[in-house]
Amino acid sequence: MIGTAGHIDHGKTTLTQALTGKDPTRHPEERARGMSIDIGFAPLFVEADLVAGLVDVPGHERFIRNMVAGATGIDLVLFVVAADDAVMPQTREHLQIMQILGIRSGVVALTKADVVEPDALEMAKEDVQSLLKGTFLEKAPICPVAAPSGRGIAELKAALHEAALKAIPKSAKGIFRLPIQRVFVRKGFGTIVTGIPFSGRIKVGEAVEVVPPGKKGRVRGIQAYGQEAPEAQAGHSVSLNLTEISHEEIERGDVVAAPGALHAVAQIEARFQLLPGSVKVLRDLSPIRLLVGTAEVCGRLVLVGKESLAPGQEAYVQLRLDQPVVVVPGDRYILRLESPLVTLGGGTVIGVSDRRLRRSRADTEKNLAKAEAALADPRRRVQALLEGMPGPVESGELARQAMMDPAAVSGSLAGLEKQGAVRAVGKKWVSALLWEAAAERLEARLADFHKKNPAQVGFERAALREQMRLDPDFFNALALEAVSCGRAREAEGGRLALRAHTARLSEGASSKSGALEEKFRAGFFSPPSPEEAVAAAGMTPKDGREAVGLLLQKGILVRVADGVFFHRENVERARELLIAAAEAEGKVESGKFRDQLKTTRKYVIPLLEYFDAQGLTKRVGSERFLRKFSK
Repeated sequence: MIGTAGHIDHGKTTLTQALTGKDPTRHPEERARGMSIDIGFAPLFVEADLVAGLVDVPGHERFIRNMVAGATGIDLVLFVVAADDAVMPQTREHLQIMQILGIRSGVVALTKADVVEPDALEMAKEDVQSLLKGTFLEKAPICPVAAPSGRGIAELKAALHEAALKAIPKSAKGIFRLPIQRVFVRKGFGTIVTGIPFSGRIKVGEAVEVVPPGKKGRVRGIQAYGQEAPEAQAGHSVSLNLTEISHEEIERGDVVAAPGALHAVAQIEARFQLLPGSVKVLRDLSPIRLLVGTAEVCGRLVLVGKESLAPGQEAYVQLRLDQPVVVVPGDRYILRLESPLVTLGGGTVIGVSDRRLRRSRADTEKNLAKAEAALADPRRRVQALLEGMPGPVESGELARQAMMDPAAVSGSLAGLEKQGAVRAVGKKWVSALLWEAAAERLEARLADFHKKNPAQVGFERAALREQMRLDPDFFNALALEAVSCGRAREAEGGRLALRAHTARLSEGASSKSGALEEKFRAGFFSPPSPEEAVAAAGMTPKDGREAVGLLLQKGILVRVADGVFFHRENVERARELLIAAAEAEGKVESGKFRDQLKTTRKYVIPLLEYFDAQGLTKRVGSERFLRKFSK
């Protein structure tokens, strides 16, 4: 894709027509006024097997937004300067915009070479060379042309041919993403959208989603460079015929993508450079106009760690937009003042978020620098994103937030896992940093619990997880590793404790806990209440509560119902008697079993219900059947 750039009335449209044989103007108003207002397109057949798309963009400062939309996705620039005017304001502005957009090669056309004397033509050439010094076009060929007569057109085509062969094609891998340049309807076909895909590929019949409106449909047909094609891919000028989507529901600036792959955001983190000579100083919270892809939206510029920016300076920023747009980390963007319409500068999108940055925090710039450094490396980008997550994330959600191809995210996670930078938690992933921080918190919570509750054998797992507010799979994985590494141990009742912890009763409770246990053992199948046992053991209520709690945690006492505690030995004896009675008679009647245990209904019913809950028996009326005999 080749895009024209240059000052108004320097002959871009005439040159495009001379190169392609087609008039790229689409609007009657453009022909009447003799200048481009919107983007024009024409295929350029460089040679038999090499076709390029030539995008003609407006030069007038009022149509810079259309110029940026046209420049979106181009591979090289045809930089146009008229010999009779030489360098003009929009010449400089377009060059700055091309640099910000990351275009790295091109050819210069010195138009209207037939209307000036040779000396003036040479002076114009020197003026252009001076402008281009230190830019990506410094070594670009400068071709004098006179489009109406055809002078120099062959030489210009040859230069474009050479530049096109050297251009690096855009990758067809990843998410299909097409910023819409035009939307229209054609009778018999329906909705048509045009543009240059940034990444990926798509075929006829595949599903698409237009974001941000979220309209879903399918690709009915595809044209590339005006010809029918089976698929559209990154870097080619294409038209898509969409079904199930009305042309009234979408507009320029929206993005066609694979369903669910992209989402619109209203807050963007970025690196920004203020152009020299744009404004004297740019202040924090200045109203701005963002141009990214083919979208244009207003908002405010938030400077990170600064109150103002001088010409030529750079800073990390957050763009807080009035309405959401679709951007992906790594995208280039342009900022203009809301009023007057002056190009401020631009830079690279670092990240997107649903929250406002705490720009005064010391680690904000550090985190942005880390994210920026990871842009060129998918693996580092996934790692940086995961390290910013408060909990485990599924790879699909990670891909959605990173706006990356799910396969690329899965591959990055596999590589990062081998490096020890991330950990798998069930079907989710956490960074090693988050894992270590959570593991330290787990141990700290256990230590604090033991200090406050010395008589407890350990922390109940459910209560500990709730206190830490952790994903269940994440908590279980942390606990498992803590136990396997010897930092913690499984305590009675499924509790968790530090390895070195031993439950300790107060001196008074400890000396009488044996007597307390004996009261429950001696109660057989008519045990005392906890309060009765505590009093009989000569313990204070406080000491008694601690001792009973510890006996329960250790499993020495069994709670069969509220306020009804049996000694474990007696529960096991009752279980044996129940099984023997059921096997002898095929069933157990509660009254007979009560008599067998020499107890009362107060105790036998809770005991039988306990065995029901344990899955040993099944109740039918007043009778119990062993589960293995029940139908």
